[in-house]
Amino acid sequence: MRNREDSDHTLRYLPLPRFLHDLTIAQRVRFSFLVGAIVVVIISLVAAVLIRRVTDTLGGVVEQVRSQQVTVMTMKDAVSAENLGVQGYLITSDTTFLDRYYNGHDQFAAAAQKLANRGNAEDRRDADGITGLEDDFRRLAQQEIDLSQQGFPGSAKLVWQSEGQRSEQALRARLDDVVARSLQHLNTELSSARLREEQTRYIFAPVVALTAILALLTALVASRSITRRFERLERTVERIEQGDFRVEIRERRHDELGRLAGSIRDMARALETETRERDQLLDDRERANERISVLYDVAQTVNQSLDTNEVLRLALTRLLVHTRMRAGLALLCDDTGRFRVALAEGMPEEAAAYVAGYFEEDDAQQFASAAMSRDGVTRMDLRSLSLDSGPCRTAVAVPLRAKGNESGVLILATTEETSLTDEEARLIESLAKQIGTALEHARLYAQSRRLAAAEERNRLARELHDSVTQSLFSMSMMSQALPSLIERNQAKAMDQSIRLSELARGALAEMRTLILELRPAALQEMGLAVALERHVAGFSSREALEISYRVDGLQRRLPSEREEALFRITQEALNNIARHAQAKTVSVVLEFEPHDAQVTVTDDGVGLPAKPDTAGFGMISMRERAERLGGTLEVSSEHGRGVRVTARVPAPEPTTSIAG
Repeated sequence: MRNREDSDHTLRYLPLPRFLHDLTIAQRVRFSFLVGAIVVVIISLVAAVLIRRVTDTLGGVVEQVRSQQVTVMTMKDAVSAENLGVQGYLITSDTTFLDRYYNGHDQFAAAAQKLANRGNAEDRRDADGITGLEDDFRRLAQQEIDLSQQGFPGSAKLVWQSEGQRSEQALRARLDDVVARSLQHLNTELSSARLREEQTRYIFAPVVALTAILALLTALVASRSITRRFERLERTVERIEQGDFRVEIRERRHDELGRLAGSIRDMARALETETRERDQLLDDRERANERISVLYDVAQTVNQSLDTNEVLRLALTRLLVHTRMRAGLALLCDDTGRFRVALAEGMPEEAAAYVAGYFEEDDAQQFASAAMSRDGVTRMDLRSLSLDSGPCRTAVAVPLRAKGNESGVLILATTEETSLTDEEARLIESLAKQIGTALEHARLYAQSRRLAAAEERNRLARELHDSVTQSLFSMSMMSQALPSLIERNQAKAMDQSIRLSELARGALAEMRTLILELRPAALQEMGLAVALERHVAGFSSREALEISYRVDGLQRRLPSEREEALFRITQEALNNIARHAQAKTVSVVLEFEPHDAQVTVTDDGVGLPAKPDTAGFGMISMRERAERLGGTLEVSSEHGRGVRVTARVPAPEPTTSIAG
């Protein structure tokens, strides 16, 4: 039995053969037109046959009447010819009129024979009656002809004029009756044909109307079935547009709408698959964005400081926020290869002290060493260890390393018994890499600070050796020679004492300059502009350099760390010029802008080497000072045309100003 969906797209109201349901829509339309055309042709043929029969019947009757009228007219002409022949002979006795008489008789006899041969009994009776009247007419004519030949032409003539005319009129009257009867028959046939025509119209008009109604009903049913299928497909498409791809379209695939429904179903399945894959990609992208956000948050947090302990504290705090972990432990490896607990977060002080003591044991040290040497995350079940882990049940250990340097192990613990997902493990591993990189930066910064301090000490030693020590040595030698010189030559001894005093004042100035470089008092008391002005003046006098100094913008005090950074960068730039540049003139410009401040030091010396990477720790120290405060250091140089150093640091907007 056909289901409802089947009947919706078939002509279910008509008892049609099964094969019609297997046709396509185009085939059904063509079949409907073919059936309608056949019905119309049959009806037309039947009507044509009936009309043809009526027409043929009318044609036969008309032909019969026309032939009968021609025959009657021939008889009338023959009777007239006979009458004229008899009258002419009786009047003139000319035998040629008798020939006309006999010819008329022959024509009449032939026409009467033709009328008798029509096959109609009534026509034969008419022919017999007319022939009998013509025989009486002919006998009378023959009597009068014989009477005229016997010598009584006058009497014969008179008799013929009366009796002959009467006999001719009787014959003509009978012929007129035949014509009238044939016309009556024609009228009867015409009436019968008109009646059959009306009957045909009355019969075929309802048939045509019924056929048209059936065709219209068939078209309505067919269009309704197609419309219902289209409506169902439209509802399905609307569901698909609303995002409901789980649609079931029960359409057969052998017609156009069936194939269209199958295509829509396949499209819905493809869209469902693509939507599922898209949602999966969006979820993956969202998780990746969350992971990137977490990484950025942790990276931004750990980059706020270059102190190792501060980096670990900030990192563990953010890690515990972004993961399911409840406690964290950072183990750092010292120079001897042993691990120490550098920081513990998310646990009481007693638990932290207990864990720190636990990791002093050799087994814990071996575990930490093994975890640091592994790649990725090491999962642990804390209940299987000889460790009082409190409420925590599971933990993970991940190495802290950057650029191949292993600095320690990060251990994160949770109270949940479920293990980490792969996504969480990758996130923790990525965060550990960020922390390892931050620790490496802190280590390198501490190392650079130590190297910078050593470089500064070496520079001060060189300055003391090159200036103050030499002056003190000269003063010592001159003071030792002065007593004997006084005894020999007092005037020369006086000049020597004056020279000794100048050396003492120069050594004092050198010492004051070095002390100012170590801790410039003017920087704290008067600000950056005044401190740089005094330092530039002293440096110009000591190094015999022509140095110009200028302050642009609205002068104001900056935070102490920013003023000291710009001052130290200027010191280092001038020291580099004095040692390496072979310059004659130097320009120092201090610029105050609304949101930052900058110092530009320019010389006309030999410029930097061809490979900038050969710069010493002084250049590194200047750059680190600027970048630590969120600023920049730009160095530009052309060989033989000097060097331009520009240091820029953020600064608060001006609120007060001081006169330059």
